[in-house]
Amino acid sequence: MPSVTAAIAGAKIAPAAAASRQALLIVLKRLSGLSTVPQNAAVTLALESPQRFYVEYRYREEAGPTPTAAKVLMLSLRFAQPAMQRLIVDANLPLWSSNRPTTVAWIVVTDGADRTVLGASDTHPLLDALRTRSRERGLPLVVPLM
Repeated sequence: MPSVTAAIAGAKIAPAAAASRQALLIVLKRLSGLSTVPQNAAVTLALESPQRFYVEYRYREEAGPTPTAAKVLMLSLRFAQPAMQRLIVDANLPLWSSNRPTTVAWIVVTDGADRTVLGASDTHPLLDALRTRSRERGLPLVVPLM
């Protein structure tokens, strides 16, 4: 079952609850294949108490977006497969197979007259956004080494 990590804005209980609701929505997107999860009664009820759907949680700190930025508190959640499958059925959502083909992305960035092929070890906002989105949607992504 998927694990999800969400940033917590501050170290208070309310932001952690919001992060767990956001993580539950991400898992529902992964399992259903939908870009937007419909807010029906089953989903709304689940979002009111997302702790019913995960079996493990932990907090950790990650480096901020810049070397001088403060560390970011993250909440990692591991969800229970039987509970998530029941929620998918109760919410009448499609169930997307976990057997998904790997997507290979060759990315070329043009900056004026210069063209750069991005590789797996490169850092670029476009590559970061693509990795984040594929992780959110549960799509295996490979960027070749350059």
